[in-house]
Amino acid sequence: MEILKDGDPFLQSPTKLVEDFSTIKDESYKMVQIMIENKGIGLAANQVGLDKSFFVMGSEEEGFLTIANPIIKEISEETVSIEEGCLSFPNLYVNITRPKEIVTRFIDMDGKEQDNIRFEGMAARVFLHEYDHLQGITFDSRVSPMRLRMAKKKRSKLVKKMNRKNGTKSRSK
Repeated sequence: MEILKDGDPFLQSPTKLVEDFSTIKDESYKMVQIMIENKGIGLAANQVGLDKSFFVMGSEEEGFLTIANPIIKEISEETVSIEEGCLSFPNLYVNITRPKEIVTRFIDMDGKEQDNIRFEGMAARVFLHEYDHLQGITFDSRVSPMRLRMAKKKRSKLVKKMNRKNGTKSRSK
């Protein structure tokens, strides 16, 4: 299992609902490990090549959550715009506006339905980012082409700087 990168068409494909939960625990544990190794706070199944509607989110400090077949029931009118990154788009950061709070329904790792679960702040943002992945929507499509070009130019400069510091020659997209 490894993270698919920007340009992989699988990232733009909506996922299928999870019907068989027998493999979700093992897959979740592997995804959490990949997420930790890559310093992430969320990872959708399709980002690692699984055509299943689930994602993991969280941190070692606060614990991890597996969310399967998510439904967003309510979103707050209040929004917040902050910089987001994505493990499938290394070193690319763009400001994304998202609702501050959401109310959801999903199935947990044990196959139990969780209803009217509220997420706010960063947890809501991570949930929405990963939910988008399951719909085949990547975060770079949430900004204007001009802002995306600017972010990619900034990433290119950052990668060059990191490569000079590390003494390597590598190119970014």
